[in-house]
Amino acid sequence: ARFMGGREYDTLIQGARANPTDADVDRVLAQSLRLLPSVASDTGPFQGRTARWSPSEPPVGSAERDVAVACYLALMTQTCLELIGHRGAIIVEGPFARNQVYLSMLTSASGCDVIATSTATGTSQGAALLTDCPPPSLVVDPWPVPVAGRAAMKGYADAWRRAVNEG
Repeated sequence: ARFMGGREYDTLIQGARANPTDADVDRVLAQSLRLLPSVASDTGPFQGRTARWSPSEPPVGSAERDVAVACYLALMTQTCLELIGHRGAIIVEGPFARNQVYLSMLTSASGCDVIATSTATGTSQGAALLTDCPPPSLVVDPWPVPVAGRAAMKGYADAWRRAVNEG
Protein backbone atom coordinates (compact mmCIF):
# COMPACT_ATOMS: atom_id res chain seq x y z
CA ALA A 1 0.00 0.00 0.00
CA ARG A 2 3.01 2.30 0.27
CA PHE A 3 3.33 5.13 -2.18
CA MET A 4 5.85 7.92 -2.35
CA GLY A 5 3.62 10.94 -1.62
CA GLY A 6 6.47 13.33 -0.89
CA ARG A 7 8.32 12.29 -4.02
CA GLU A 8 5.16 12.68 -6.10
CA TYR A 9 4.45 16.08 -4.54
CA ASP A 10 7.95 17.35 -5.37
CA THR A 11 7.70 16.03 -8.94
CA LEU A 12 4.33 17.67 -9.51
CA ILE A 13 4.83 21.02 -7.76
CA GLN A 14 8.43 21.54 -8.96
CA GLY A 15 9.16 23.97 -6.12
CA ALA A 16 6.41 26.38 -7.23
CA ARG A 17 3.85 26.01 -4.43
CA ALA A 18 0.86 28.32 -4.56
CA ASN A 19 -1.32 29.41 -1.66
CA PRO A 20 -4.79 28.45 -2.85
CA THR A 21 -7.86 30.26 -1.55
CA ASP A 22 -11.27 28.76 -0.85
CA ALA A 23 -12.35 30.10 -4.25
CA ASP A 24 -9.49 28.17 -5.91
CA VAL A 25 -10.58 24.98 -4.16
CA ASP A 26 -14.19 25.54 -5.18
CA ARG A 27 -13.14 26.11 -8.80
CA VAL A 28 -11.09 22.88 -8.96
CA LEU A 29 -13.92 20.88 -7.41
CA ALA A 30 -16.53 22.40 -9.74
CA GLN A 31 -14.38 21.77 -12.83
CA SER A 32 -13.51 18.22 -11.68
CA LEU A 33 -9.88 19.05 -12.38
CA ARG A 34 -8.06 15.94 -11.25
CA LEU A 35 -4.91 13.93 -11.52
CA LEU A 36 -5.27 10.18 -11.92
CA PRO A 37 -2.56 7.75 -10.79
CA SER A 38 0.20 7.12 -10.85
CA VAL A 39 2.99 9.69 -10.86
CA ALA A 40 5.60 7.30 -9.44
CA SER A 41 4.33 4.21 -11.22
CA ASP A 42 6.86 1.90 -9.58
CA THR A 43 5.21 2.17 -6.11
CA GLY A 44 1.77 2.38 -4.60
CA PRO A 45 -1.58 0.80 -5.25
CA PHE A 46 -1.64 1.66 -8.97
CA GLN A 47 1.74 0.38 -10.09
CA GLY A 48 2.31 0.36 -13.81
CA ARG A 49 -0.27 3.05 -14.56
CA THR A 50 0.71 6.35 -16.12
CA ALA A 51 -0.50 9.57 -14.53
CA ARG A 52 -2.92 11.68 -16.50
CA TRP A 53 -4.71 14.96 -15.93
CA SER A 54 -8.41 15.38 -16.56
CA PRO A 55 -9.63 17.46 -18.28
CA SER A 56 -6.25 19.21 -18.73
CA GLU A 57 -3.03 19.85 -16.86
CA PRO A 58 -2.91 23.15 -14.95
CA PRO A 59 0.30 25.20 -15.18
CA VAL A 60 3.09 24.64 -12.67
CA GLY A 61 2.81 27.28 -9.93
CA SER A 62 -0.93 27.75 -10.33
CA ALA A 63 -3.36 27.50 -7.44
CA GLU A 64 -5.39 24.99 -9.45
CA ARG A 65 -2.40 22.67 -9.72
CA ASP A 66 -1.67 22.97 -6.01
CA VAL A 67 -5.28 22.07 -5.13
CA ALA A 68 -5.49 19.17 -7.60
CA VAL A 69 -2.17 17.73 -6.37
CA ALA A 70 -3.26 17.94 -2.73
CA CYS A 71 -6.54 16.21 -3.60
CA TYR A 72 -4.69 13.50 -5.55
CA LEU A 73 -2.30 12.82 -2.68
CA ALA A 74 -5.14 12.69 -0.13
CA LEU A 75 -7.04 10.23 -2.31
CA MET A 76 -3.93 8.09 -2.79
CA THR A 77 -3.44 8.13 1.01
CA GLN A 78 -7.05 7.13 1.57
CA THR A 79 -6.73 4.30 -0.99
CA CYS A 80 -3.67 2.95 0.83
CA LEU A 81 -5.44 3.16 4.18
CA GLU A 82 -8.44 1.33 2.72
CA LEU A 83 -6.20 -1.43 1.35
CA ILE A 84 -4.76 -2.14 4.79
CA GLY A 85 -8.16 -2.16 6.50
CA HIS A 86 -7.78 1.14 8.35
CA ARG A 87 -10.33 2.06 11.02
CA GLY A 88 -10.52 5.09 13.30
CA ALA A 89 -8.82 8.46 13.36
CA ILE A 90 -6.06 9.31 10.92
CA ILE A 91 -2.98 11.08 12.29
CA VAL A 92 -1.07 13.21 9.79
CA GLU A 93 2.34 14.56 10.66
CA GLY A 94 5.16 16.12 8.74
CA PRO A 95 4.74 18.60 5.88
CA PHE A 96 1.28 17.33 4.83
CA ALA A 97 -0.06 18.22 8.29
CA ARG A 98 0.10 21.87 7.19
CA ASN A 99 -1.71 21.38 3.87
CA GLN A 100 -5.35 22.25 4.54
CA VAL A 101 -6.61 21.04 1.16
CA TYR A 102 -4.94 17.65 1.67
CA LEU A 103 -6.37 17.36 5.20
CA SER A 104 -9.87 18.39 4.15
CA MET A 105 -9.93 15.98 1.21
CA LEU A 106 -8.60 13.15 3.40
CA THR A 107 -11.33 13.87 5.93
CA SER A 108 -14.04 14.05 3.26
CA ALA A 109 -12.88 10.97 1.32
CA SER A 110 -12.31 8.73 4.33
CA GLY A 111 -15.20 9.82 6.52
CA CYS A 112 -12.77 9.62 9.46
CA ASP A 113 -11.53 12.18 11.94
CA VAL A 114 -8.19 13.57 10.82
CA ILE A 115 -5.71 14.83 13.40
CA ALA A 116 -2.74 16.90 12.29
CA THR A 117 0.31 17.29 14.49
CA SER A 118 2.45 20.40 14.62
CA THR A 119 5.72 18.49 14.31
CA ALA A 120 7.69 18.95 11.11
CA THR A 121 9.59 15.67 11.14
CA GLY A 122 8.09 12.59 9.69
CA THR A 123 9.21 9.04 9.60
CA SER A 124 10.60 8.40 13.09
CA GLN A 125 7.74 10.05 14.93
CA GLY A 126 5.16 8.41 12.68
CA ALA A 127 6.71 5.02 13.34
CA ALA A 128 6.68 5.67 17.08
CA LEU A 129 2.99 6.53 16.92
CA LEU A 130 2.29 3.07 15.48
CA THR A 131 3.60 1.33 18.58
CA ASP A 132 1.43 0.38 21.53
CA CYS A 133 3.16 2.89 23.83
CA PRO A 134 4.45 5.95 21.95
CA PRO A 135 6.55 8.34 24.03
CA PRO A 136 4.28 11.02 25.55
CA SER A 137 6.24 13.79 23.85
CA LEU A 138 4.96 12.56 20.49
CA VAL A 139 1.29 12.83 21.28
CA VAL A 140 0.92 15.98 23.38
CA ASP A 141 0.37 18.52 20.65
CA PRO A 142 -1.92 17.11 17.97
CA TRP A 143 -4.87 19.30 17.17
CA PRO A 144 -8.03 18.14 15.43
CA VAL A 145 -8.50 19.33 11.88
CA PRO A 146 -12.01 20.67 11.38
CA VAL A 147 -13.97 18.85 8.71
CA ALA A 148 -14.27 21.18 5.73
CA GLY A 149 -17.97 20.44 5.37
CA ARG A 150 -17.60 20.39 1.59
CA ALA A 151 -20.02 17.94 0.07
CA ALA A 152 -18.25 18.73 -3.19
CA MET A 153 -15.08 17.06 -1.87
CA LYS A 154 -16.93 13.80 -1.23
CA GLY A 155 -18.42 13.98 -4.74
CA TYR A 156 -14.97 14.72 -6.20
CA ALA A 157 -13.51 11.73 -4.34
CA ASP A 158 -16.27 9.43 -5.60
CA ALA A 159 -15.72 10.64 -9.19
CA TRP A 160 -11.95 10.15 -8.82
CA ARG A 161 -12.47 6.57 -7.65
CA ARG A 162 -14.80 5.82 -10.58
CA ALA A 163 -12.26 7.26 -13.05
CA VAL A 164 -9.46 5.22 -11.47
CA ASN A 165 -11.53 2.03 -11.63
CA GLU A 166 -12.29 2.63 -15.30
CA GLY A 167 -8.56 2.53 -15.88
